[in-house]
Amino acid sequence: MYQTYYHNQLQRTEFRLESNHVYNSDMRLVDVQAGSDGTYQYGAGAYALIKNIYLYDDNILIDQCYEAGYIASLENMLNENRRNRDLWSYSVKSSIGYTNVANPVNNASVVDSLTALQTGKGNVASRLELRPLLGFLAFNQLFQLKMPRLVIEWNTSAHDVFILADSAKIITIPAPTLIVDDLIGAPNVPMPQSYLSYELDRITQPLVATNVIKKTKFRVNGFDKKRVGRLLLINKGDYNAVMGDYKSHAQWYEEIQLYVNDSPFLPSPITRFNKQSYMNDAYGNMNFPIGLNYVAFEAGDGTANSDLLHDVNIKQYEHTQSWGVVDFKDQIIPDLQVEYTRGGGTLGVNASVMLLIGEVARQLSKDANGNAVVAND
Repeated sequence: MYQTYYHNQLQRTEFRLESNHVYNSDMRLVDVQAGSDGTYQYGAGAYALIKNIYLYDDNILIDQCYEAGYIASLENMLNENRRNRDLWSYSVKSSIGYTNVANPVNNASVVDSLTALQTGKGNVASRLELRPLLGFLAFNQLFQLKMPRLVIEWNTSAHDVFILADSAKIITIPAPTLIVDDLIGAPNVPMPQSYLSYELDRITQPLVATNVIKKTKFRVNGFDKKRVGRLLLINKGDYNAVMGDYKSHAQWYEEIQLYVNDSPFLPSPITRFNKQSYMNDAYGNMNFPIGLNYVAFEAGDGTANSDLLHDVNIKQYEHTQSWGVVDFKDQIIPDLQVEYTRGGGTLGVNASVMLLIGEVARQLSKDANGNAVVAND
């Protein structure tokens, strides 16, 4: 159990571990809270407090996660609620687009009964696992560094952390505690160690006039000559009342094609009709954030209390969780371009940013003096 080496409740926190000790990679932050009673964004939960996180060996960067709230929001949607309870971010488990929590035998009229009362509050201590954010920890059971340092940069604006109704709250983050298992007497950890690390690039989508469809091709440099796994495509759009910023905003119309060495990588562009199938192929079935209604029981003529399912607010989900992904399956990317087609409508009339967060293969080794050496794998 480690107390903070440095803590600024409005900026950053640093932990320093013992030199050359063998640690289990199951790092956990405990007593994490915002210092006020605001309700966390439904997707990221208490993870929304973390802006960026870094693992160093002295001054050598081993791993990092920029825009950590997006990764956390995605990971939370892949979790079961028994784990999400620790994160104060409950989700509805679903594999086909809706969940039935009512009793169809009694022809209940509404199928969603979860409420915002089940989301977490910023004045309640949360426990955050760091493996979902740092691939080095996720891929290696043990680690041993000459001077291990964990650095966290905080989100301190309530707008970035809480739902819209609580966006005027004041955040003052108390010092958390780091828990990590120290394996006394364990042999040295063999080198090298391979892992996937999240790396970030972004493109700015130009504004598009209403009812106009525009196609633009962007050159992306951040993944050149790197071995890439899954590449997340996240539309960083308007703030949503319950999902905040940590969601991927749907467009009125969009198509996405990726080019490697000027050749189309996908057999057909990603569209709103197949976007979810790409996510399911890459990550498996996903949960849905609470507080959204999905389907109701009603007859075809609109009368209630029948046994037919009818979409109610599934558009709310599409507008706030339109995640995209391309799985390169550990392919080395010599040259990457993104061809993005968007239409002027709900969001297209504004300039917008697409985040590209990719799993990049890295390898940690050590030189003759025991210093860390990190290279692309």
